[in-house]
Amino acid sequence: AHRDLPSFPTCRSSEILQCGFRAFNTTSGVFSTQFIENNRFEDISDFCVWNKAGNNSIFQNNFFGHQAFSQSAQFAGMYLENCHGFEVLDNQFDKLFFGMAVNNSLKQGGFIGPATGVGNIFTTCNRGLTAWQNNVRLEIKCNIFNNPSPDPNDYFRNWFTLDILQDQ
Repeated sequence: AHRDLPSFPTCRSSEILQCGFRAFNTTSGVFSTQFIENNRFEDISDFCVWNKAGNNSIFQNNFFGHQAFSQSAQFAGMYLENCHGFEVLDNQFDKLFFGMAVNNSLKQGGFIGPATGVGNIFTTCNRGLTAWQNNVRLEIKCNIFNNPSPDPNDYFRNWFTLDILQDQ
């Protein structure tokens, strides 16, 4: 089982990184499952995780962003583009402009919610979760959206969807 594999170490830098993890493919579903677990993505100005055309990947117990930095310095926690069969489980998204974005999870969809915990926690994200294009089988269940800031520039919407999204 994948639980026996080592996790990536915490990545910290004195300089701001542009992207923490990228996996791109030109055809959906060609490369194997990825397990991104128990990582901390901080000081990253663009996408902490950007997965394009992946299948059956698991993203669990990761920390994206940091409350000490501004949303303008931390663009997005996760961007899943043309991915399907993924699971986003029990992660924390802190003070990001976009907590998580899903663009076209195709007919197979994916799951964003709890494994054993409380689901994903989005704290002070301008847009916690954004989904657009074909997400007819994307399931979003039991996540927490916590926006304690009274500043309207810090918070726009917990969810933003465009096009097709499965009944929740």
